Amino acid sequence: MQTQRGGIRGRGPNQRLYLEQIRVNDLTFGIGPAGTGKTYLAVASAVEALHSGSVRRIVLRSARRAGPRRRSSVGASRRCSTACDPSAAQSRTEVQV
Repeated sequence: MQTQRGGIRGRGPNQRLYLEQIRVNDLTFGIGPAGTGKTYLAVASAVEALHSGSVRRIVLRSARRAGPRRRSSVGASRRCSTACDPSAAQSRTEVQV
């Protein structure tokens, strides 16, 4: 990836795999400890796709974990019954950065 300040690339094998999965798949989940570059690489990939014309817009959503004091949104179980079904996903790759 090229930016005004230079190139952005994965520093280690897991970051390179993460970037490749972002390029290949429509949806990629990055899991791992804080400070490993997951968000930085994901946003850099999104901006590159926007500038290259691969996508028309970037949609940002805050990820909120449901805890004992938070209730999941109404209809979440209905949406999840089809969206979270592992058999519905064509391909899924988990990459720990």
